[in-house]
Amino acid sequence: MIYNRTEAEWEEDSAGLCASEVGWAFVVPEFLGMTGMIPVGVKSPDDTIDGEVQWHEPLPERIGRLCQFASGWVRLKQKKPAERKIAFILNNSPCTSIEATVGTAAHLDALESVAGILHIMKDAGYRVQPPADGKELITTILDRKALSEFRWTSVTETVTKGGALALLGEETWRPWIEALPRKLQDRLRETWGNPPGEERDGVPAGMIHEGKLVITGISYGNVLVMTPKRGCAEAGVMARYVNL
Repeated sequence: MIYNRTEAEWEEDSAGLCASEVGWAFVVPEFLGMTGMIPVGVKSPDDTIDGEVQWHEPLPERIGRLCQFASGWVRLKQKKPAERKIAFILNNSPCTSIEATVGTAAHLDALESVAGILHIMKDAGYRVQPPADGKELITTILDRKALSEFRWTSVTETVTKGGALALLGEETWRPWIEALPRKLQDRLRETWGNPPGEERDGVPAGMIHEGKLVITGISYGNVLVMTPKRGCAEAGVMARYVNL
């Protein structure tokens, strides 16, 4: 619940949530083991008495999204482990060298943890062929150039070395874009150009090979390990992510 802002105020804020809201709405719940927090209500603009909010209005689109998540978890629970498909999304910090940032985590060995979890999943019945350890995992990622990186590694190199999980053509990505709210579609075009992307401010459209979107990562059976790049302020890319 967004307690102290109206829907209009919330939508106009490029950060989404203020620092205090992030604390009690995301950080504290995560300490308790909850993830995927979604705001479902906002302050009503017409029901404040003596500075105190008396009523909150629902956000139908966000409530629908929450229901989608809940139903998805139910369907996942009903599947046998061998039928489940999982993706691990590793951190890949912007504006730094590739080797130093893939899978970094504050004082944690995320790569070794992922490898260990994959072995546990295999024992639990998941269809997965895990790497021996974290070293093998990172070596495979780097050798195959399985990175959403177009400054130091060419997209062609990523494709030829086996780092592309899929090449998505217009028949795949266009329905996804058209399903977005019109306002968001306009923001996407304003920021990235017409799909699947155009050069902006001297920065070429990233991760496009022969007109198709390149999805990078490593497949270990029904489990994917992916390292999307957030972009870099030096190349003007990070700013565009923030604007979205």
